Amino acid sequence: MKIDERVVGGFLIIILLALWINFDPTLASLFFAMVLGAFILVTTDTVKTFKIESKPNKLKSLMFGVVGYITFLLSSMFTLSLLQKTSLVSNYSILNVADAFAQTQSVMMSQVAPALADNVWLTVLAFAILIPITETWSFTVFFEFLSERFPGFKQVSKTSLRTWLLVSIISLMFMFYHLTAKGLTNNDALIMVFLFGLVSWGMVVIEGQSLGAIIMHMIANGIAVFSMYGISLLASPILVWIVVGAIIYYLFNSKKFNIRRVFA
Repeated sequence: MKIDERVVGGFLIIILLALWINFDPTLASLFFAMVLGAFILVTTDTVKTFKIESKPNKLKSLMFGVVGYITFLLSSMFTLSLLQKTSLVSNYSILNVADAFAQTQSVMMSQVAPALADNVWLTVLAFAILIPITETWSFTVFFEFLSERFPGFKQVSKTSLRTWLLVSIISLMFMFYHLTAKGLTNNDALIMVFLFGLVSWGMVVIEGQSLGAIIMHMIANGIAVFSMYGISLLASPILVWIVVGAIIYYLFNSKKFNIRRVFA
């Protein structure tokens, strides 16, 4: 069963209204306009290029999300090590970069929605589930909207330079949104947010849908939420098994490697 875009948009609007009335108007108002705008664009767009799920294979999207998160960490580690003046990371290892990004997100979360800080489950619902869906889905809708109006742009293609230029533009918008709406001012953190956007909408282009990017966002935000409460998922063997499982799944289902023949 595929995920329906309009159902998701309507669901997000209802949840955000409930959050606005009962818990935190600041957090809800921050995302309500974004979701409403995306919902209007989705309902008026006759041809959808990037749905949340166009290919019903959620396990593959989970693999995309895990691999995407690792790709983001590796690209951040490489970029920050080139700068050599980062204030976020003292040792350029993948775990240190992941921890630095989680700590940065934790600070933003506590500033954006202090009213939720005393309720663990509301915080998990808002930041690890609601916000990843809201941000990734909305910016993907905006990405498609821009692609339909980009000068000289014919169609989204993995091999098109114009497509990747558009991915860079939407990633800059994503970074600017964190700068203005969430008050993120640390230069290194903004670079990581930009890279997160590049990987996210690069995944959307490659996968042809936004589900994998949403899952990646959930992983990143989930780690940050638990980090805010002193629980390090990065040191948990569960995360290791998820990564190992994603790699095994990829190897067994990749046409390029076709590892199934070994066990046939």
